[in-house]
Amino acid sequence: MSVANPYKGLRAFGEADARDFFGRRAVIDDLADMVGWSRVTMVIGPSGSGKSSLVSAGLLPVLRERSARVATMTPTEHPLSQLRTALTTIATRRCIRMIAN
Repeated sequence: MSVANPYKGLRAFGEADARDFFGRRAVIDDLADMVGWSRVTMVIGPSGSGKSSLVSAGLLPVLRERSARVATMTPTEHPLSQLRTALTTIATRRCIRMIAN
């Protein structure tokens, strides 16, 4: 029987890697709770400290389990356009009217 190696070295964990992302449960739960009651939640830290993995493989799966509306985006040359597109995937009709303006 072959067992997959859960360690990715320097590569970031993505949402599909949630099963292999472990050891940060308390931080993930705290972040998920913050998202529930805070208007803005930020994950900040030095480059390479695991912020993207924490959000992608840790926080997003928990939010989806809680039936939260989640939109993701990667900024490009036109980040506001990308943000608008991402938000319209989860927005209510009222919000879509506001985004369109």
